[in-house]
Amino acid sequence: MTLYSFGSNGSYQLGLSHNDDISNPTSCAFQKSAEGLDSISVTQIVGGGNHTLIQLSNGLVKAVGENTGSRCGPIPHQTSEKGRNFVVGFQHCLDDVVMCAASWEASAAIVRRDTGYAILTTGTGSRGELGQGLDIVSSDQWKEVLKPTDSWGDSNSRPVDIHGSMNHFVTVLSNGEVYGWGKGRNGQLGEPREDSWKPRKIPVPFRAVHAVCGREFTYILGAPESGEHLVLGPDKSNLVSAAPAIAPRWKQVGATWSSILVLDQSGNLHTWGKRTRITPPESLPRLEQVAIGSEHVLATTTSGKVIAWGWGKHGNCGLPIDGEFGDVQGRYNEIEAHGAIKLLGAGCATSWIGLE
Repeated sequence: MTLYSFGSNGSYQLGLSHNDDISNPTSCAFQKSAEGLDSISVTQIVGGGNHTLIQLSNGLVKAVGENTGSRCGPIPHQTSEKGRNFVVGFQHCLDDVVMCAASWEASAAIVRRDTGYAILTTGTGSRGELGQGLDIVSSDQWKEVLKPTDSWGDSNSRPVDIHGSMNHFVTVLSNGEVYGWGKGRNGQLGEPREDSWKPRKIPVPFRAVHAVCGREFTYILGAPESGEHLVLGPDKSNLVSAAPAIAPRWKQVGATWSSILVLDQSGNLHTWGKRTRITPPESLPRLEQVAIGSEHVLATTTSGKVIAWGWGKHGNCGLPIDGEFGDVQGRYNEIEAHGAIKLLGAGCATSWIGLE
């Protein structure tokens, strides 16, 4: 697999060995090693505020971008500029990973261990994003979050899904329970509306299988065929009140900072919340897959094209862009991609395409 990136790059977060924003997909530079991409594929791409994690099919995670506060973990080869630390080229940061996630200044991962599964975090967070205990706001290495004393400690349940946004994380367990930590004052962790310095159970009236996080909200879903779903957080832009009574039979789900997007199994995209930038164009074709960034959408059509729309000021939606804010709105850009599309990724104004 060859991985291409474009968009915001002021912190080297595109893995291109320079820090210039670009608007055309460019091949990422990887160190030649046994963990390279020649025979091992990328399975997940996660974007934090200014750092990127990529998970490989062999369970290894590589990181690139800003590492101030060790948000990528204790990586030895870094560049320092004006008091900030940067990982300029993708470097190994963690083993045995099932899934990873990121907040603005922290990272989290579900990892396999001899004794079972654990969630590890690293970086900084003043609202409890590390989940390592009261008033722990920084960690210069990957450490385990505090486990709740109830069913999470049951050997029959384990974390199977994890997602983060600006200041909070949510994980779903194999028994259908949901836990969250970090900022909770807007109700994104349910009641009580307060920050949580360790994972706490979020009451959900159905068996959850998936969750995604927006800037101040959490969206939780049951199995696609059930139609069960729940939005937790403020009703800004009718994010809660505009949610359909029954969730679309979903294939993929994502959240921008202020909206929810659901790709159904027929290739139609459903959206609600703040719709100004990410509202799908009326001419939108049926889609095969989507990746949702902070305020933009990258997608492949059923005919094999890559398209993008939303906030594209940094080139993450390709060219052209409209107006002073750099939006691609009411239309989409077609992104040039030569090869079989295996993977899409989108972060904070960053876009990624994995080609075979």
